[in-house]
Amino acid sequence: MNIYIRVSENQQSISGEERWNSYDKRMILKKCWKSLMANVTQEDFISIYHHNVRDKTLKWLSENCGTLHTFVKVDSLEESLTVPLDDIKAYLKTEEDDKKLIALLEDDYLWEPGSLRLIKQAFLHWRGFIASNDTPKNYLEPKKAHVFVGHDRYWRTSSFISWNLIGSTYIFNKFINHIKNAGVLQDMDKLNEILTETECINPLPGVATHCKEGDMSPLVDWNFIWEGITI
Repeated sequence: MNIYIRVSENQQSISGEERWNSYDKRMILKKCWKSLMANVTQEDFISIYHHNVRDKTLKWLSENCGTLHTFVKVDSLEESLTVPLDDIKAYLKTEEDDKKLIALLEDDYLWEPGSLRLIKQAFLHWRGFIASNDTPKNYLEPKKAHVFVGHDRYWRTSSFISWNLIGSTYIFNKFINHIKNAGVLQDMDKLNEILTETECINPLPGVATHCKEGDMSPLVDWNFIWEGITI
């Protein structure tokens, strides 16, 4: 899997929503990073796009990374959205295997152990996008959804996607220009227009959560997972 992740130490979130439990973003970044690293393998490659991150934090991220990785400095919020998408687009031009997996991730998602393994298994049977979290937005305006039975949990089509998105080169090839346009505009509604043409599924319960108030994946004891991660 090729992982493209945006990292920042900014306390203010892009949406303006409060951080979960008012935690400091620097601690969220480190705990979320360690939870993600508990899931990666040496077959994964990580590109880290950093904006407003201290050198000592970058050093810490590198020392606590479990696979090959590279750092890419970006100079603005807009670039943190668009440069990874440019790199994904360049990668798509060279990768001939349409089943290779791409993960476009944010740095403030807390992951359960075994999350990426479960998602990789799901792609043996699924061709669309997968979101790792079960956002409460799916329940605020209930819409018709399909539910599938997996090996160890259910999966449901989502009515909302974010900048934390996983898919094959096949599905990214189809929608990379649309995703890039939404990134340039910093427009979440534009991004979600994808769902009029393809499906995105998420596990029930979610295997990751966005660490923002009002956006925590339900039915998981995230406090227990948080407290179990030592820095």
